[in-house]
Amino acid sequence: MDIKPTSLAGWSLFVLLLFLSAFYVVSGHLLSMPAAWGPRFSIALAESVAFLGSAVFLRVSAKDRRLIRRFRPAARVYGSFVFLTGVTAALGLFLLRVGLSHLLYEPYIGIDALYPMLSRSADVPVWIVLITLVFLPAVTQELFLRGPIFSLCETQGTAAAVAFSTLCMPMLYVYPSAAIPMLAIGFLCSLETYYTGSVWPAIFTHTLCRLALYGGDLLYASEALEGRTVIVVMAATVLFLLFLFSLLRGTEGLLRDGLLERFQKGPERISENLWKVFASPGFFLFLFLYLVRLVMILLGLWR
Repeated sequence: MDIKPTSLAGWSLFVLLLFLSAFYVVSGHLLSMPAAWGPRFSIALAESVAFLGSAVFLRVSAKDRRLIRRFRPAARVYGSFVFLTGVTAALGLFLLRVGLSHLLYEPYIGIDALYPMLSRSADVPVWIVLITLVFLPAVTQELFLRGPIFSLCETQGTAAAVAFSTLCMPMLYVYPSAAIPMLAIGFLCSLETYYTGSVWPAIFTHTLCRLALYGGDLLYASEALEGRTVIVVMAATVLFLLFLFSLLRGTEGLLRDGLLERFQKGPERISENLWKVFASPGFFLFLFLYLVRLVMILLGLWR
């Protein structure tokens, strides 16, 4: 049975979200343990198996479609571009979370925005959080979303691939608190992957963004820095503007020299390409499952 590339991407996302949802239900007793390291490792293991397994499955299933492989390191000419993008994104994401916390009148929520089922009061060593909630998720998710998923959707053009891999990223988390940060990370990582022809810049940026979220948690929980968060935020703002200015100048130079890829329009108009990449039974089931879980979370029926 010959399945279209975009349909294959949609079905894989549905199965992936179904697996993760079932995992959180089955291991609910484990995730409710407030001070144990077990929940972190169980989440990291489940996500690693799910994302890497899905990536391998898609590669095997679509082997005759000549998917673009982007596993080689990016060319050195993109070194400063990748570094500036990652640091700018991390600083911007930190400031975004600070702004949203004040706008919504809620305490700062960093890495816990992605995993609200974990107790924020748990006393877990830093290295455990870095491995399980920062490094491993960043690597496995980017290898899946910016790997075969991006390549499968690229058959409908670059804009369709960027839009699809960006929008699906927060939907895999379901939790509303993760939507804006994951949209921002997904969009930048998609652009980096296409521009540099490598998935490693996206992994770098995703990791730095998670570090920024976790660093914000440590900052707001620190008794030594209590009352000085305003100074840290002001310093982060200045650094963000400096790195953003440098990034824009560097990107302008790469575009002028023709070193950044131009967007591929795809076989049809952008609107038609977008419709075809989203209009698959698998994606509609993925969307339905996402909405069901989202409603349950908003009603307090799902942790």
